[in-house]
Amino acid sequence: VYELYDSGSKYRTISREDDVPMLSSHRFILTRAGLIKKYRNTFSLTRLGKQMLTAGNHYELYGLLFQFVLEKFDWGSMDHYQNFRIIQDAAIFNLLILKKKAKKITNARNLGTIFIEAFPDILMEAEESARWGLPDDIVMHCFDLRFLERFCASFGLVEEIKAGLGKRLENQYRITPLFKTLFKWRI
Repeated sequence: VYELYDSGSKYRTISREDDVPMLSSHRFILTRAGLIKKYRNTFSLTRLGKQMLTAGNHYELYGLLFQFVLEKFDWGSMDHYQNFRIIQDAAIFNLLILKKKAKKITNARNLGTIFIEAFPDILMEAEESARWGLPDDIVMHCFDLRFLERFCASFGLVEEIKAGLGKRLENQYRITPLFKTLFKWRI
């Protein structure tokens, strides 16, 4: 049993993997991508996992995980938002938004607004709620969480900067040198 400091200034007791959703998702990704396996209640590397790590195939490993998360992992499986599948399906378009708008620090709201302008039908999927607000706020928060924080920041594509706006925390982003070298655009 471990205790984890939560952003709400409280400790949470952790007694199983499901108590840390990101841990569960990482295990799922590594297992489904064929890099780890569970045998007799113990996780170990698969032949592919060993091969990639011992041969120093870090670029191939990154590419394998990137492609798996982009194409096969359901980004909506780790939160309580509506489906909003278009956020994941439009990932290449969203990366293009970053290329054009996040060379300098920009806030998530600006990026989310561009996304909504490109895919306005997503607002019909969003249900207004007292907790999350209006449909455009819900979609923007989901876009920030799924695409910017969990996908782009996790893969080192953006630098995330936390900045306060009044009582609310607003995430800001800027593309990284990795982003600039990883993608070659023909538009």
